[in-house]
Amino acid sequence: MGTPQYAVPTLQILAQRADIVAVYTRADARSKRGNELFPSPVKVAAEKLGISVFTPSTLKDDGIVSQILAFAPDLIVVAAYGMILPRRILDIPRLGCVNLHASLLPTWRGAAPVQRAILAGDEETGVSLMRMEEGLDTGDYAMNVSTEIGHKSTAQLTRELGEIAANLMDEVLDLFQSGALVWKKQDESLATYAHKISKSDVALSPKLDAEEFVRRVRASSSSAPARLMLAGVGTVVLHASVVAHRGENIFDMPESIEEGRIAVVKHAVYLGCSNGVVELIEIKADGKKAMSADEYARGARLKTGATWQ
Repeated sequence: MGTPQYAVPTLQILAQRADIVAVYTRADARSKRGNELFPSPVKVAAEKLGISVFTPSTLKDDGIVSQILAFAPDLIVVAAYGMILPRRILDIPRLGCVNLHASLLPTWRGAAPVQRAILAGDEETGVSLMRMEEGLDTGDYAMNVSTEIGHKSTAQLTRELGEIAANLMDEVLDLFQSGALVWKKQDESLATYAHKISKSDVALSPKLDAEEFVRRVRASSSSAPARLMLAGVGTVVLHASVVAHRGENIFDMPESIEEGRIAVVKHAVYLGCSNGVVELIEIKADGKKAMSADEYARGARLKTGATWQ
């Protein structure tokens, strides 16, 4: 059971190692204009593998529960499915239901663990193999694998975690059969929650310090973009980096750029923040395609001293 690209490598590993009787994923999503339907990445991958795919709108329906009972699965593997499994389904597999959660549980339980870890400035994240129960990501865990967050974006980190999840599943599959996995209780006192990201979580402002500005850009997505007004034009920032903290020189520029001001120097576009300076690298102004900040600045004749907000 899974939906986004994060779950695809695990599906592919399981298809090599086990007999998959069915795949459950979210229903096809409509495009922004509502004219087209797009299958989930998991559905696309499952159909290529010749596996039966189901897209129920709820798992509480008696017919769906009966269907899964009839499959008599030994194990249900979940990776970012997007639905809560009711007790009646959790009790079906003889080896249980497990979740490959994209966090180092008990931190960042919930819907947006990767983005929340980036926004919080965490140094590392990872994947946890968790036994599912009715609580939100509260089940015992058997293993977790960590990775450094560094300067990775949500998309980059999610791709990496998807591969980590697949390798972890490959490693533990035989241990399920032998009963050798050791399950450990999560420390409830360390639990944090990864609520869904809203547009306000990644909104950009001169009041932010430079590090927070860039973390918001890295945590943003098409559904919750990192936006600002650049010389009066609504703009999504796709890639940016910190070039100076308070008081640091930037190449041969003046010591700092005033908060809320823009500097265009040697084909680079800099923004003054409350505590430092960031360089815009890739942006998408409203009505324009995504492009380098330099290309946009030349086309829009963006000048030093203009403002952003």
